Amino acid sequence: MLDPYLSGRGNKMSVQDHNHLAHTLLARFHARLLLPETPAFSEELGQLDFDYTPKAIARVDVLLQRLRRKLAPQPETFLATPGNRVFLHLLACMIGEAVARYRGTRARWLDYAGLKALCAEQGIAQTFPENFVTSLVCELEGEGLLFPLGFLCSALFNDPPGSAVAGTEQFMRRAVGVPVLSDPGPEASAAAGKDPGWRLGVALGDSARLCIEVHMATGRPFPPQLLQQQANGKGLVTDLMFAGNEGIEVARQRMEDPENGIAQALAYDGFIGLPEFRSDALVLEGICHPDASAATPLRAVLGRFLPRREAEASGEAPLRVQLALPYWPGAQDRKLALHDFRLLECSTDDAEIRERLRAGLFSRLRAAGTPGLTPGSADGLWQACYVHEEDQDHLAARHAALPPFPWEAILAEERAERRKAGVISCADFDPAAWQSALPDAENEARKMKRAAELGLTQDPLIESICNFPTLLRTGRVVWGALIQANGDLLQPGSRDLPAEVVYSIDGSVQPNALTSVAQALFALRQQLPPQADDALCRCANYLNAQTQRVFGWPVPASLAPAPGLPERLPETLRISTLWVLRAHLPHGYLTRNVLPLLLSDACPGHVMIVPSSAWPMALREMWSETK
Repeated sequence: MLDPYLSGRGNKMSVQDHNHLAHTLLARFHARLLLPETPAFSEELGQLDFDYTPKAIARVDVLLQRLRRKLAPQPETFLATPGNRVFLHLLACMIGEAVARYRGTRARWLDYAGLKALCAEQGIAQTFPENFVTSLVCELEGEGLLFPLGFLCSALFNDPPGSAVAGTEQFMRRAVGVPVLSDPGPEASAAAGKDPGWRLGVALGDSARLCIEVHMATGRPFPPQLLQQQANGKGLVTDLMFAGNEGIEVARQRMEDPENGIAQALAYDGFIGLPEFRSDALVLEGICHPDASAATPLRAVLGRFLPRREAEASGEAPLRVQLALPYWPGAQDRKLALHDFRLLECSTDDAEIRERLRAGLFSRLRAAGTPGLTPGSADGLWQACYVHEEDQDHLAARHAALPPFPWEAILAEERAERRKAGVISCADFDPAAWQSALPDAENEARKMKRAAELGLTQDPLIESICNFPTLLRTGRVVWGALIQANGDLLQPGSRDLPAEVVYSIDGSVQPNALTSVAQALFALRQQLPPQADDALCRCANYLNAQTQRVFGWPVPASLAPAPGLPERLPETLRISTLWVLRAHLPHGYLTRNVLPLLLSDACPGHVMIVPSSAWPMALREMWSETK
């Protein structure tokens, strides 16, 4: 009978399957549960403290640089190890989820087939090669494709090395290097009203203040709006709350006409990157046209109709600027926290004009009210709301407000799915439960070592029993299949006895396939195939003797082809003698031909049965059923 134990999904997976696998991989890592394949560098991963912020991606780069210096890895040999591939897949999933959360979108995970289907669906002409980099791709909904494995491989193998930070830069759009406009203080408020920088700064400040006051009064997001400062000094505000992107485009076109307003400001919601966090931002676009009243009629006309380059040369071009005011709506002691303005674009490099712009902007934010637009309010709107973005209390509050990766919910959903489908995975076993058997195993190991020292026993299985504590501390779960066992183990009894098992050292071979290999090995006892090689003869002799102990023998490649076996067997298959502790089995005896085993790189070739106290309930119930 072949038991329906499964340690993974099939080869053909949907996008939903890959999302499930990516999220489950992260969930198990955060919950410190075993994965189907143990990732390499597990200790380094545990110290990464990945919190899904931009700085966490920078810490990934530091880890990869350290591994590069220490190992000088080559891609062919590094990627040939399953644990190394799982290590990179974990980092890729972390990076993809961090970028998605920073962008405020969702990550969808695709394999190469899914990538090709997406490109065909969206008419993307670019072709991508099928390789490790494209084995797991992140689609950021509405944003584009992200290839985190490419950044990681570049950081490890390329010369010069790449980096995850550089690879994600186009998506993160961090603004650390963008010029910052800080409050110049009240002494800088006096300026000539005709100066274009001052006039535009005032219009931008009025628009920003109006948005902030509406937000603080209503709690609604900043409403898109167009503010036009007329030649007579009055302001006209056009509300674009329900206009959407089309309305914003129309407002931009209206700003080009100086007859609608000498100084104009368009405000709408966006976002900008700060050193640690994605921030919402009030985006301010402003334009100040040449003052026709201060020029000759001819110059005024030329200023309106000359090509832009010639107009700029003549000094008659409008002053244009784009600012971003990052804010955090989750502040605890105020409606929102404001940070320094970012100067995204400016049509002039004139330092004096920029200084006037800054002074006019902050003069309105520091004022008691916005003249002609809003009623008077308490002094110091800027002082009341400003928080330096690197303030430690502010950073701590934002970290606390950042939703953690929902690994508990993901694991609960996965367990429910597995119970419903009757699926059991190697990752479903409980390490804390099997480590509770450690004191008894240590006592037994001491007794066995003492017996060997006194010459009371010479059985090589003593070494395996003495390795049980190591297996319980550092072991990982793989499936194994019984080749043969002492007949007394098939019924209740009190004696612990040996058995022979076959397993895969990387856990990649499914239980049904292991059972087929075990049956083919057992058949060697009755009849060797024609022209059997030395490896097959050695296996047949050892199984027939029933007294020989083996630890980690490779399964002979010449065993295939045989009934039920593929033409080529995986190179990871091993044979070992197992000391069966009845206390580790439900009911104390063997009722099934597939067993969960613990193995460890610290003691290769030695395995033990996972104590049944750590088994998933579904597996214990299966062992309780009558065969």
